Amino acid sequence: NSGLRASEMLGALVEDWNPVALELELLGKGSKWRTVRVVPGDADMLNQWLMVKPAGETIVCRQDGGRMTYAALDKIVKRAAARAGIESPVRCHAFRHMRAVSLAEAGAPLSSIQAVLGHSKPTITDNYLRGINQRAAVGIVDEAVVL
Repeated sequence: NSGLRASEMLGALVEDWNPVALELELLGKGSKWRTVRVVPGDADMLNQWLMVKPAGETIVCRQDGGRMTYAALDKIVKRAAARAGIESPVRCHAFRHMRAVSLAEAGAPLSSIQAVLGHSKPTITDNYLRGINQRAAVGIVDEAVVL
């Protein structure tokens, strides 16, 4: 729900979490710091998890507590997709696209979606929404033909 990049999620440390503000302060792409808001339900789960995690450790980890790699996370996502009956290839990055689309469908302006995803340019965010924009254009054309 946060729109985090996999690398941001895997690098997030326990002390990056602010449970009062429900925010993660993360080192993002391009070594830029960014603040990511976590929705309350996810924040509750995160708070419960962090009760057992010592400071200095990553929030997302392997079963032995060590740092998880992107390849391991990608494997987990692919297994979950297979269990859910999703046959098309699924990658971790798809969650960022899903977040962008869900925000757009809820009426969020492009600038807000850009901020949530931490994109430096609106054109990057617009690329994430290309599919939804194409569907909207088809709907407009279909409506115009009916009129």
